[in-house]
Amino acid sequence: MNEFAFIVSVNFIILNFHTSVWSRGIPLISDGIANYVCYFTGLPGRGYFFAVDLGTPTQQINLLADTGSSDLAVASRRMDNVDHWFQASQSSSLSCSEYIQYVQYQQGSWTGRICTENLHIALLNHEDTAKNNESDQKHAAFRVQLALIDQSQNFFLPHNRPSWFGIAGLAFTSLSRDIIPKGQHRTNTHGMTGFATGWERMWLHFRRSSRNHLGMLESLFKQAKLANVFTLVLCGMTQSPTSIPLQHMSGKMIFATKTANRKTPEPLTQFYTPILRPWYYEVVLTDVLLEDQSVVSHCKQLNFDKTIVDSGTTNIHLPLHIYARLVKIMIQFVMRQDGARQWMGLNDTNDFWLGNSTLCLDAQEATVGGLNGMPYVLFPFIELQMVSSVYADNFVISVTLSPQQYLRYLGRSTLGERWPGRDCFAFGIQPSRLGTILGSTFLEGFEVEFDRENMRIGLRNSSCNRYTSLTGVSGVNGLKRWNLSQSPMARCAFHRPDLSRIDEEITRQSAITALCTSILIILTIPILCLLPKPSS
Repeated sequence: MNEFAFIVSVNFIILNFHTSVWSRGIPLISDGIANYVCYFTGLPGRGYFFAVDLGTPTQQINLLADTGSSDLAVASRRMDNVDHWFQASQSSSLSCSEYIQYVQYQQGSWTGRICTENLHIALLNHEDTAKNNESDQKHAAFRVQLALIDQSQNFFLPHNRPSWFGIAGLAFTSLSRDIIPKGQHRTNTHGMTGFATGWERMWLHFRRSSRNHLGMLESLFKQAKLANVFTLVLCGMTQSPTSIPLQHMSGKMIFATKTANRKTPEPLTQFYTPILRPWYYEVVLTDVLLEDQSVVSHCKQLNFDKTIVDSGTTNIHLPLHIYARLVKIMIQFVMRQDGARQWMGLNDTNDFWLGNSTLCLDAQEATVGGLNGMPYVLFPFIELQMVSSVYADNFVISVTLSPQQYLRYLGRSTLGERWPGRDCFAFGIQPSRLGTILGSTFLEGFEVEFDRENMRIGLRNSSCNRYTSLTGVSGVNGLKRWNLSQSPMARCAFHRPDLSRIDEEITRQSAITALCTSILIILTIPILCLLPKPSS
């Protein structure tokens, strides 16, 4: 999970792609059938969460769905912004250790004691979701390792409606933070771009290699006999009627069984970008364009030190200089539109662009945008391009992000008896200190498949990303030929040292050194025995 914030979007040229690409017979889309679904709810700016049952007897806890981490943790006592927590003393199946875990996010941190506990989750048959028949549910129960959070700082968020009080990391387990004995000073030897000493790396390698627990997601796949893949469909508030004051976000996570029936893929509906390595869901962006104008001078700037897909972060975060260039062009675009100042009072110094204020307009109709599509029609589309899993030397995947996503709808407020009230929006583009984060605002534009088995992420058009029909929606445009006059796409990725290989090499060299030392000692002892004794 990273900082919860606001989001970004892009305009695009329709792809003119020839069907001859299919002559090699390489499928570009998924061929699996999703069988089971876990439903999400959420609050604007506070993420998506789902319910699980923990302990014996069971206690229901809402967990934040976070593809930007891999640890499972729940609140274990009252803390700031925590009014519901797992009561450890009431569970007979809880077993705790003398180890603790400390996790620091881009915003917020927590510390908790490492325990194991029984977890229960119910998945509804995807084909029968309309029936909502409990008999069609798949119930999975398994034991998990989790942290019982007893200290936190800026982690749990303010709320006035049901929220989440734990986090479910959905990334690869190699991202899991180290556990340390209680009372031991914590170190940061696992920093993503930092370097530890040789002995620290050896110790870190030993600790990581000694782990034998599965994460929550891996345990679910194993227990429920599910394929190592899931799909996120995040809908924002498109499914929430504006007439309901307490609006909420909705979404779902879809799974496929290992024995699912297979079907012939429909051409050009889903495209894949590779996952670089199994930790974060790290991908490689090649360009960001606004009004057909690139805001990137070199593609490596986008991916330094990484680009990740993170459902636990609200906004799209771009490196500072790219963010500044994009916002400058966007302001120029909006200021050219008739009604920008009249309708919204926007200017190039407004705090809205900095994410420090919201944009609120009088609601015109029951639907967001009313009869004129405000404010979406005043803003441009954004195009994002990323490396393709096929024909990677010549083609990139191009997607269009609509202002219906990066102008984050926060809901409708009423002032006393005034109706229909005011619709409020937040700017969903934020700067980052390092790297790019494609947060939930990006995910809300598409259906996103996390194919862990084949190390790739698939994108296809979403069925729930529209607030108004008066402007276009986000979409997957397909493959677009890479401009060969630019830098080779292989140079777009940031290649950090592979610490796991360094650890393995250090361990190997240490073993060789120890063996040579032992042999030297064995050979030296007989020689010493043959030496003449000194005369008395």
